[in-house]
Amino acid sequence: MSSHVPEDLLTAFVDGDIEEGLALHIAEHLDICPACATHAATIEPLAFAFAAVEDPELPRSLVLDVLREADAPEAAPLTEMTLGLGLLAAAGVTFALFGDPVGSAVQLSLLLGAAAKMGTVASGTVAASLVATCSAAATAMVCSWAAARATIPEWRLS
Repeated sequence: MSSHVPEDLLTAFVDGDIEEGLALHIAEHLDICPACATHAATIEPLAFAFAAVEDPELPRSLVLDVLREADAPEAAPLTEMTLGLGLLAAAGVTFALFGDPVGSAVQLSLLLGAAAKMGTVASGTVAASLVATCSAAATAMVCSWAAARATIPEWRLS
């Protein structure tokens, strides 16, 4: 190439989105043209550093190790389940003590939301977050339903 490499070709070269023959010509040009080499390095500074390093050799057992971990059963989140059951018990006690189903549902929803956040922070796992959030949502829905049944005359049990 007698002139500098156009910007679009240089970007495609750095991204690896160019045919092999043209890439070879651009690479040869970059070897003799410091201006284009510098410009290519500013497009993706780490591309040339990574290109100069050989790929690491992967352990032969990597695939088997990954598949074994993927197939391993996940341990039951006992802490979260215990917390959920405790919250359900607290919901029943709160409902019995306050007598006001709407107030109980609101207070319980706030309590369960805070407990869900604490459970997620304490364990740091997705399973804990899911269990705590589902427990909070289910309990809040049941309490809201119970509050509606208790306060709306048409919904009361006869």
